[in-house]
Amino acid sequence: MLSELEEIFDEFIDRWDTEVSGRILKVRQQSLTEQEIKDIILDIDSLRQYFSGRNLIVNLQYEHNAFDYTIIWESNGNIIAQRNSDSDLPPDRLFSEEDARLGIEVLRDNRITSIDDLQVSLADLLEAAEVNGDLRYDIPAESVDRYLEYKIDKNVRISYYFTEEGLKLDSEELDLSEVKDFYYANDAKRLFVVRELDQPVYGSSIGFFPPSQIDNRLLRKFLNRTSIYDK
Repeated sequence: MLSELEEIFDEFIDRWDTEVSGRILKVRQQSLTEQEIKDIILDIDSLRQYFSGRNLIVNLQYEHNAFDYTIIWESNGNIIAQRNSDSDLPPDRLFSEEDARLGIEVLRDNRITSIDDLQVSLADLLEAAEVNGDLRYDIPAESVDRYLEYKIDKNVRISYYFTEEGLKLDSEELDLSEVKDFYYANDAKRLFVVRELDQPVYGSSIGFFPPSQIDNRLLRKFLNRTSIYDK
């Protein structure tokens, strides 16, 4: 369950230019290559087996402003090609590569309707030296929250944090009147899953767990605990 997702996260963070802002994991990749666009589409598709995340947004620009397109792969799977500008030069005047000529035709005709189309068309265009591509993609932790609540216990409120620092910042920004609402949800149990924690810490109502320690034994001890003094 979570171990598989964490492996995907580890590979994703190692492979791409990511940063964490609050509870959002952000990817900002510039000067894309044809192989990179293929790989990140596959990686995002793997993540979407667990949760949707946000839209993947790719911007393609031809040198000297011959064209500028934004391609949006929505979280629901739809693909939209937005034409920002295009000189409408014939493909054979833009590219010497046959694949790139086909790629711009597909883009102009809005014929990208599947993941395979998306991979092939963008890779064909990025193979051309005249085209520069940038992308952005965000993973909000709220998407992971919902997945974990569904998998672990719908009656437990779960918050996922990509970094321990993110949890600290959230806590520091609360005033005293908000502390109870932050840690308690209608007297239900509150579970914080934090990637950088070394070991779990939990009482009767609040638990802090690293993803690697969410196994049946430890998690069930927290979920079944009725008092902080229980053994």
